[in-house]
Amino acid sequence: MTMAAGNKQILMAVIGKAQGLSGQMRLKFFTQTAQDLARYERFYGKDGAEYKVKALHIHKGLPIMALEGIENRAQAEQLTGLELFVKRSQLADNLQNDEFYQEDLLGFAVLDEAGEPIGRISGFFNFGGGDILEVALSPPDPVKRPAPAGGVKLKAKKALIPFSKAFVPEIAVSGEYIKVDRQAAGLTFDEDKTAREEEMPPADSAE
Repeated sequence: MTMAAGNKQILMAVIGKAQGLSGQMRLKFFTQTAQDLARYERFYGKDGAEYKVKALHIHKGLPIMALEGIENRAQAEQLTGLELFVKRSQLADNLQNDEFYQEDLLGFAVLDEAGEPIGRISGFFNFGGGDILEVALSPPDPVKRPAPAGGVKLKAKKALIPFSKAFVPEIAVSGEYIKVDRQAAGLTFDEDKTAREEEMPPADSAE
């Protein structure tokens, strides 16, 4: 089970369109199932504002929520797009071996299939098409990114990788590392730099 991470809180859902006339609202959820949201009695905005849940039910697989103090459609519409977080202390810690919270993976080492370091996990994002892993790349290993128009090569300090089994085949929670398929993720060593270094004669051979 994964959940998108906020800074010091965990992003659980985003308020969508108003539902009906009594102040209910649809939710886009980031939990494993819509029903997982029902275990929380309160959520928090990014600014720390508290939102107490009056009712939450599932309709056709979509969570529908009513908040205390929101009594009509106009009030609900004003909250459209609001991100709802819970505090890390609200989360259950009785996770199975294959379950984790994305918040807990921050700072984990990122290795390639051979165990060579790529960087460290620095964040998670979800823009609607699935979870994205942000990796702060290790300085010793320049990475060649796809060249833009004009053929200029970019050496990135961070990389964004789809957070799926195809790109991240191994997650070792106890070992505090993940493994990334370097080729699938488009991360390749700067071969031109390596070639230039190999062509340079050793310092003690120069006359």
